[in-house]
Amino acid sequence: RNLPKDDFLRIIRVFYKCVKETIATDILSLKDGKPVRRVEVNEVVEVLEGPIKDDSFGVMRVRARLLKDSAEGWTSIAGNRGTVFLKRGGNMYKVVKETFMSRDIQPDDDESLMKKLAVGTVLEMHEVPRLDAASGFTRMKAKVKGEATVGWVTTMENPKKVFVQVL
Repeated sequence: RNLPKDDFLRIIRVFYKCVKETIATDILSLKDGKPVRRVEVNEVVEVLEGPIKDDSFGVMRVRARLLKDSAEGWTSIAGNRGTVFLKRGGNMYKVVKETFMSRDIQPDDDESLMKKLAVGTVLEMHEVPRLDAASGFTRMKAKVKGEATVGWVTTMENPKKVFVQVL
């Protein structure tokens, strides 16, 4: 039996969740790098390369895509004095405001065609959250934990109306 390409790629992708605010830089070296932007607490990053040791400070760094805006940069997993900035994870989410799951990225007009997700439902991310231009919602393809149900869920309507948060 062959593993479908999408499933293989989902399995090998590595995500981290920011647990202490840090900075992403344009190059590996902290000493010579220029800031790309801040990485905020609870922000999720996808590892593109690394971890690699930055010898100038003796810290392990990863080149990552910041899911919030797709910016890319190098960020430290932990500081040289033990302060942890990134923890493995970021692919599990919890529903914090009742929402619906649809088959396609665009929500169905008829709510009866969608699955209602109660507060507390845990989701495993299958595709990173992205803006659906048609609805204006940020949507993520996910699987409901403990079920075979996979679909698109609204994570955010605007920055103030959040439906799903990273665990």
